[in-house]
Amino acid sequence: MTGGINRHQLSGLLEAIRHVSVGVIGDFCLDAYWELDGGEPELSVETGRPTRAVRHQRYSPGGAGNVTSNLAAIGVKQVAGFGILGGDLFGRELLSLLDERRIDTRGMVVQKEGWDTSVYAKPHIAAHEQERFDFGRWNALSPKSEQLLIGALRERVSALDALIVNQQLMHGPYSDALIAELNRLAAGCPTVCFLLDARDIIGRFRGMTAMMNAAEAARACGVPCTYEYTPTQA
Repeated sequence: MTGGINRHQLSGLLEAIRHVSVGVIGDFCLDAYWELDGGEPELSVETGRPTRAVRHQRYSPGGAGNVTSNLAAIGVKQVAGFGILGGDLFGRELLSLLDERRIDTRGMVVQKEGWDTSVYAKPHIAAHEQERFDFGRWNALSPKSEQLLIGALRERVSALDALIVNQQLMHGPYSDALIAELNRLAAGCPTVCFLLDARDIIGRFRGMTAMMNAAEAARACGVPCTYEYTPTQA
């Protein structure tokens, strides 16, 4: 094979994965899928307004939670999560889903005030996604949560083979102090591979291997780049 790896090399990589420990820090989210009934809506007795009925619902880890799930699925020996959740039912569901996947959640911090678990709630009618509901856009990291998260990283990072730094949300856990600590750890832990996947603040991290798409690479080089949205036809 030219420009890639062959089947034997791929098998070797997948086997090696079974002997490593990987941590993921970042924006742990919950994806919520609500299948709406497409029939005639009933009227609310209290308000007289139409109601929407949910036929089926399902939930899955999103953001950094999806990264941990994928690592566990390909056979990584141990996967550890480091992030912030709200003290709400969505946070409890996300923790339960991570536990089902045997993700080590000792580095997950629950902040009961000022933080809602980040949720992307996606109502669907048949195959068509309706207007999405987002939770957690105005989260504010408390000093206590910041210190607990930094403490969890300091305690456990040296036992990891790799740490994936995942940033997707503008109002996530990445305070100045957390970024400074991650940069310090990347410089002081030469045996740990730091992988960076940051959507908006990639230029603030040091000593890490960055994974970028074309738009993120352009912005990192100072080239203005915006995403274009083309609505699909229902």
